[in-house]
Amino acid sequence: MREIALSVVWLTRESFAAHKCLDPAGLPATYDEWLRDAESGVKQLEEEGFSPERVVIDPTAFAGWCAANGRKADSSARAAFVAEVHKRIMIARR
Repeated sequence: MREIALSVVWLTRESFAAHKCLDPAGLPATYDEWLRDAESGVKQLEEEGFSPERVVIDPTAFAGWCAANGRKADSSARAAFVAEVHKRIMIARR
């Protein structure tokens, strides 16, 4: 059976304000709210049999990636960025 690589966006308390500035309407008001929702999502994936890997994203790197790729800094872009970063991580582990 082939393992499916599954990554989830993970923000840190320290970087949340910078991410919030990039996407003020797309993130909850506080890190604690975001963390509660994110942990709930991870738990649901785990209950479905997945082993999601939390990928911490740096807001400066993310903003640069958005600019280079003509993307608005929103949840869709965060997911695409994390998928790209996770792919690089998986290749490096081989």
